[in-house]
Amino acid sequence: MRLQSKINQSVIWTAFIFVILALSWDQSVAQTITQKEGQIRTYVGDDFANKRAEVFATLYDKLSGQEFALKFKDGKTPAWLREGMQVRVRGSVRQLNLSVESLEQVAGSADSSSGGVGDSTAALSGRSVVVLLLNFTDGTHYMSKSSVDSVMFGASDSVTDMYNKSTSGLISFVRDSNGDGDADIYGPFDLNVSGANCDYNLWASEGVKAASAAGIDTSSAKFQHIIYVLPQSAQCGWWGLGGGRQSWVRYGGMMVYAHELGHNLSMHHAGTDTNNDGAIESEYGDYSCVMGNSSNVAGINGAHLMQLGTYNSFPDKIVNGTRGQYTVSPLDWHPLTATGAQIVRIPKANTSEYYYLTYRQPYNYGTRLSSTYLRGLNIHVFRGSGFVQTRFIAAIAVGETFSDPANGIEITALSQASDGSGFTFSVNAECVSASPTVAISPSSQYVAPAGQASYSVSIKNNDNPMCPSTQFSLAAQADAGFSGSLSSSSVQIAAGATTSVQLTGATSLSSGTGAISVQVADNDGQDPAHSSVQAQATMTVDSFAPTAPSNLQASQSKGKVNLTWSASSDVGGGVASYKVIRDGNVIANVSSTSYTDSSAAAGSTVTYSVVAVDRAGNQSSASNSVTVTVTTNPGKGRKPR
Repeated sequence: MRLQSKINQSVIWTAFIFVILALSWDQSVAQTITQKEGQIRTYVGDDFANKRAEVFATLYDKLSGQEFALKFKDGKTPAWLREGMQVRVRGSVRQLNLSVESLEQVAGSADSSSGGVGDSTAALSGRSVVVLLLNFTDGTHYMSKSSVDSVMFGASDSVTDMYNKSTSGLISFVRDSNGDGDADIYGPFDLNVSGANCDYNLWASEGVKAASAAGIDTSSAKFQHIIYVLPQSAQCGWWGLGGGRQSWVRYGGMMVYAHELGHNLSMHHAGTDTNNDGAIESEYGDYSCVMGNSSNVAGINGAHLMQLGTYNSFPDKIVNGTRGQYTVSPLDWHPLTATGAQIVRIPKANTSEYYYLTYRQPYNYGTRLSSTYLRGLNIHVFRGSGFVQTRFIAAIAVGETFSDPANGIEITALSQASDGSGFTFSVNAECVSASPTVAISPSSQYVAPAGQASYSVSIKNNDNPMCPSTQFSLAAQADAGFSGSLSSSSVQIAAGATTSVQLTGATSLSSGTGAISVQVADNDGQDPAHSSVQAQATMTVDSFAPTAPSNLQASQSKGKVNLTWSASSDVGGGVASYKVIRDGNVIANVSSTSYTDSSAAAGSTVTYSVVAVDRAGNQSSASNSVTVTVTTNPGKGRKPR
């Protein structure tokens, strides 16, 4: 008995030690700091019940081909992070989650031109979409294949029917891409994952793996959209999540599917701003659009229809209005049926946005509109492009007037055709002037002793479009020891437009910092007159070269030479780049402390060194040199003979 007791105690202690070691190992894995570089992808989570939205971001790591969900300490995605932005992230990785310690934009990179979460709106008709039904260890998906088929692809009252009719046939979704008679809806797939922690990125990855194991190709080459139908037990604060080509649906029917696909198509939300101050009052408050909280799916508002490209083939259906009288046909009619314009767009100069004036009638999905949007002329505000919200401002009935004093605009509803075929209104717009704005970029630069630097000077005429153009005079001033010269001494700028000139700064000094300013004045003697404005930039003389890079090392793989080195330091503006030198010739300029040379000839013997360059153009002495005999890449799949 005593021996058995000792054995039992030994087993217990061994198990206890094993658990402690396992926990320590697991914690060390989670806390291992790594650095990854790649492209930002953004997704919008929609909590329709509480009328709030949240933006989530992932990092697509091209090196591994994996997508990591970014987890920030305060739980919020930084507002400056944009779709397509190239970034460098340091943090700890657990599964497909990356806990962020630091994040910075890669120098010289920019976010995608669309500025949104969605893909290009080109070639929208007949878009392919695959739906994966997912089960978790603690929950099952909430819709059957047949119910998803009806919601997505039904002949009426479906996502594809709504998009097809609302966009006059521009957008539709393909039910059966391979012609086997069945919708491209697969599953349910039983995943060995929990619904806890809202691991949407992991769920997607595991869902794609399960589909692939079943012989289903879900790649972007096959399908433009992929929808994951989740169990309602998934512990997320949203009903649906959408962005890029992916959508996750946790709860809801046709509206949630259509809304998340709208994010795929680069549309943001349709909110309200009834006091017209530029601030969203209700994130989903525009019930005339599926990008609002349109539970009855009443189509798409005019601003979003224009954004989608609905009228690209019908340019006469959008009129850029100024002053005068206009008649608009119902937005819900097909452009070929409408006798006149369907959207009148008026510049809202004080915000660089536009008013979108439209008329809705109970036709197609317009039959679901509330009386608010059927009473007369609907007024929305939208920037015109990009991933930004549209804002419903007001709907005015015959005899009512909408006023925008800041822009000198009055819109008066005049009459409505008895058969509902048109709505007539007038626009009274006056010239409203504002001081111009001027900016110098970059705001500061470093130069070598007696050096020069180039700046771009941007000047904007902030008058509303009713005003004539203005000729502005330009003059540069500088501190002692510095000078500035402009590529032009005057510019003619139309109301609301922006132009730029070049500013060249120079110095005769060997050290010190000086300011260069540019003054913009209205001296043309024409009405309206404008106040003078100015902007300032600085130049700092840097006479110190960076320290030489050190510890240059070389390794080889697959016929390529991989170089790494220790960073240089600089007491002035900092190191800007490194010149990689091979056999005395510069072969690359890089901002990082590594470089892969894939152009060296196999079998050749080459010598490398690296030189640091600071922001003023000062160069360090060369690093240590390394000599390498380049090996031959045997190639994939070749067997040694």
